[in-house]
Amino acid sequence: MLHEDGKRLPTLKEYSSLLLPFSVSEDNETINNYGAVTSGKEDEFYLIKTSDYTYRMMPGPEFSPRLYRGQTQHHSPCKPSLFRGKCNYEDYIYWKLKYVELSKLLFYHPAVRDILSWDFDGLEFGIDFQAIAQHYEYPTQMLDLTRSFDIAMFFATHKFDAINKSFQPTLGETAVLYVIDIAKLIQSLPEDSQLIPVGLDPLPRSSAQRAFGLELNMNDDFENIPGVHFETFYVTQDIATYYSNKYNNIYEIFPNDAFEKYIYFLKNNQTITRKTIEYAEELGIIPSNYSTKYIEDLLLNGGYYVSDKKIDIPSKHTINSAEKEWRSRRDKFIHQIKWRGVASSI
Repeated sequence: MLHEDGKRLPTLKEYSSLLLPFSVSEDNETINNYGAVTSGKEDEFYLIKTSDYTYRMMPGPEFSPRLYRGQTQHHSPCKPSLFRGKCNYEDYIYWKLKYVELSKLLFYHPAVRDILSWDFDGLEFGIDFQAIAQHYEYPTQMLDLTRSFDIAMFFATHKFDAINKSFQPTLGETAVLYVIDIAKLIQSLPEDSQLIPVGLDPLPRSSAQRAFGLELNMNDDFENIPGVHFETFYVTQDIATYYSNKYNNIYEIFPNDAFEKYIYFLKNNQTITRKTIEYAEELGIIPSNYSTKYIEDLLLNGGYYVSDKKIDIPSKHTINSAEKEWRSRRDKFIHQIKWRGVASSI
């Protein structure tokens, strides 16, 4: 495909060089500084090479220089959920193992199975299950970011219960909106932090929220990262009403997914299976010098449980429901995927 013309997909840093300057006021400009043309549409995805073997999808609009994050309160320092308050090593290991369990569950999801069979120019889709876990309120090392100003403003002005899909405007409160210079952020990130476009893209929620996850370390403060700007504002009736009306159909940003009840059960059951520990050891997710017994004792000391049972497998009805939902939008989703080739310098 591309490689036949001496081209390949851009890396994340190469992609960032195509973005418009941060000073450009519009997010959906169709022409960048180099004269490259795009659609400016918000519902498109652009392929990015993430390794010699993998690609991911960058939510549109293609040349927007900004990401956003909305919060109902200002917290300083601003840290990922796993590092807020007391974070024991037992908790850290437990949630690492939970992402592994989540990955095993989601391999049954028809959308996941489908996309893993796709091949683009010899590259496979790169999965990050921590990014997916973040979207289902698991404690993670990641902060949610979005390409959409409006979605960020909704989260800044509304307290939200994702499980029950209900929200309440925070009238009279002081909210915060973060605006992030993508190019500066990407160019300045240390090698052990990463900006991840979208969760697992075909899953309804991350796709609808045009989502990114930014992975940080324990001592990182989001507000100290180059390219991150923020402002606080008072939530007036007019602002709250505008975003309440805009997302009155909350399923636009929190679509139904038949797997959700399994995802949330897995999150809340306080249990890790022994098979998960063994699998995580094989993957190198936990230190190789840790024995299975050591991990079990660590979890038990942290107040968690270890089980010989397997994780709950989705019922045939659940899988069929997820299949029906995915098939209803699969063709449209594929049509939204775009790419542009770059050539390596000689």
